[in-house]
Amino acid sequence: RAIMKIYFFHYPKEFKKNWLHTERVFKVNFADTYLTGMIDGIYEDENDELWLMDHKCLSVIDEDALIKALPFDIQCNLYLYAANEILGRFPSGLVYNIIRRPQDKIKEKETVEEYSSRVMFKVLENPSYYFIRIPLRRDPIELKEWIYEQLKPIVEEIKNWFDNGYKPRYVTPANLIGKYGRATLFNLITSGSTYGLKKREV
Repeated sequence: RAIMKIYFFHYPKEFKKNWLHTERVFKVNFADTYLTGMIDGIYEDENDELWLMDHKCLSVIDEDALIKALPFDIQCNLYLYAANEILGRFPSGLVYNIIRRPQDKIKEKETVEEYSSRVMFKVLENPSYYFIRIPLRRDPIELKEWIYEQLKPIVEEIKNWFDNGYKPRYVTPANLIGKYGRATLFNLITSGSTYGLKKREV
């Protein structure tokens, strides 16, 4: 709660955006079934471009990793697909609205109120370190490729698992970026690089 007080002060024009939807629940048809979820926010910018916003709380923020992971991010790509289905317009992209998790722990004999106040003043000293917006553009052609190369096989695998007990295996953001940063195999998955890795003989 203490951090959010500063957040709203840091983004004073937030409520003046042309918000079309917030926490928009969707259910769209896909491959003889349907996909469902909830998009944090959909708005139009000053150029009338359509953007999605996804809220995240992270301890480690690696902007380059987030950009490279987007083509594999099921949640974000699904939101882009759903927004296009709902509104009949392809979004220009998605904005990661990130709040950095303070690493401070409550001290011995410190009350919750004291701890909250200490964290609040620390965030207030450097709000741009704790509040970060990363806009990521997504090309319609790239999303179409993702739908047929990744989403469709994933949905088919899940259906096979549901019908026949087949266990799905696919790349998710959790495989790529954890709360402490990039996974060990991040470069291998995203770019095919084996730098720093050694193949076992057996």
